[in-house]
Amino acid sequence: MRGESIDPRIDKMMAALYGELSEAEERAFLRLLEKDDALRAEWDELRESRELLAGWKVEESVPCFILMEGERAPRRTPSAGWLERLRGAVRNLGAVPTWGLATAAVAVLAFVQRAKTGM
Repeated sequence: MRGESIDPRIDKMMAALYGELSEAEERAFLRLLEKDDALRAEWDELRESRELLAGWKVEESVPCFILMEGERAPRRTPSAGWLERLRGAVRNLGAVPTWGLATAAVAVLAFVQRAKTGM
């Protein structure tokens, strides 16, 4: 839409809406509104919308990034052995019993395999 000129009446209306007209320009604009019913209707609508928006107060809130609530996993301590860490991992999978059972089965198989190979 480049190259299109803005209707000077609309330009005056926007300047009046934002209080950018001199007193003489404002009087001329008010006379124009008295003559042009379509412009007057648009002016009233814009003015009322601006007054309505000026009264709004937008409350800013801090975004929340909590994805899920519940019990936090216990922190590992350096002194905990591998068996204790395994128990903790299996316990944390308790929300989905199938995963907990599968993890325990894999751990048992790994332990048995390790015992067979003598490592």
